[in-house]
Amino acid sequence: MLPDRTREAEDAFVAVWTETEDTEGLLEVIDVAMAERRPMLAARLVGLLDGRVEIPPGSAAEHAQRAARFLLHTAKQVRGEWSVEEGAFEDLEAAWSDVRADRMRRIRARQRDALEGKRTRIPRVARRKGKRE
Repeated sequence: MLPDRTREAEDAFVAVWTETEDTEGLLEVIDVAMAERRPMLAARLVGLLDGRVEIPPGSAAEHAQRAARFLLHTAKQVRGEWSVEEGAFEDLEAAWSDVRADRMRRIRARQRDALEGKRTRIPRVARRKGKRE
């Protein structure tokens, strides 16, 4: 599912995801990149969420975006390998874990409401403060 660990392959992969409108697919690919411990790829993919989903201030998604930007900003290439500042990927992982937990909570709420016949709109990734979860 993920590209080879070369800069060229990752650039092409990110370019494909930049062009697609499949937000759910993008979220899944970010999950896989996190699980595979691919910090640079994961951070670049998290950056693609901007403009696709609503990211309220103070949300887990905003924290993940800030962590991704920090990781990309502090990354250095040493002998052909990317090196990230200590703790940067862990911060991104923790923030993404919160995003994933929020997303799963909303999925369960949507399914529960559908089963109960309620017609509510629950966003997929982020929500505005004051809205029902």
